[in-house]
Amino acid sequence: MELSEQTNKHTHLVERLNAAVRAMQRGKVRRTLSRPRKMIYPKMLQSLGNTAEVAAMTFWGEPILVVLPERISLTIWRYGFFEEDVCRFLLRVLKPGMNFIDIGAHFGFFTRLASFLVGDMGRVLSLEPTPNTFGQLMRNTVGNDNVLIHNCAAYSRETELTLHDFGLEYSAFNSAFGMRDEGKHVPKAIEFQARARKVDDVVKERGLPEVDLVKIDAESSELHVLQGMTEIIKRDHPRIILETGDFGLEGVPKTAELIGWLREFGYEPFEIGRDNVLRLATNRNFDFVGSNLLFSATDFQSPEA
Repeated sequence: MELSEQTNKHTHLVERLNAAVRAMQRGKVRRTLSRPRKMIYPKMLQSLGNTAEVAAMTFWGEPILVVLPERISLTIWRYGFFEEDVCRFLLRVLKPGMNFIDIGAHFGFFTRLASFLVGDMGRVLSLEPTPNTFGQLMRNTVGNDNVLIHNCAAYSRETELTLHDFGLEYSAFNSAFGMRDEGKHVPKAIEFQARARKVDDVVKERGLPEVDLVKIDAESSELHVLQGMTEIIKRDHPRIILETGDFGLEGVPKTAELIGWLREFGYEPFEIGRDNVLRLATNRNFDFVGSNLLFSATDFQSPEA
């Protein structure tokens, strides 16, 4: 792809994401009047205790199957995106021919976005351990020849793990450590055995020559995931997007410990802003709750700089 064509594509995608964000930021009344079905239908499903698979249109113009009223699906169905900061970073960084790893891929939103951005010459490796969630991921990647999916958990060693499945509506919270959400309604989890693998081993098996970016959303298993990809970290120094959250779960390291572990490999933490990336001030004593941090082995330089 010519540089000017790539620049135009990037600008167009950013404009579409900006429009989607503006739509979400409207007042509740305006949002309801402008898209009544999308605002009311999920609430009806929730009140009836039902779920429904529907097709949503992503901000980059491709359809994706989601399950209402699941929270990630709800945002994608209404506005075409989820986690604005991660979307913006992927738009800025991922280029044709790059390789991306999506750990905890869920229904495949970021897998599909990365697939679109890296093109035929790039590869997307996606790991999702929960069988019914993996089924959605599989349906959402049919025809994406540059996507490699695995029904397994990312971990520090090859083993079997007992995981908790809260059902499709609460599938974003499936974990080995229990549910993070402290809402009023906490469904009873079904325990299941999942194969757990080192990302290093999966990358070798798939023959990826280099890894450029890794997104980790592992619901409190982040340190185990990192320990299982030390060969990639040492070899490729990929940028890492890590979902953090200090929820006080037993046996789960705090974000400060994850920062310390990655610093041993020369990484520094950054916050992803709307238009830039800022070095994280880690000399303060505070908890992280549900935020994404970027880790880079060198001072981050924006591709546009």
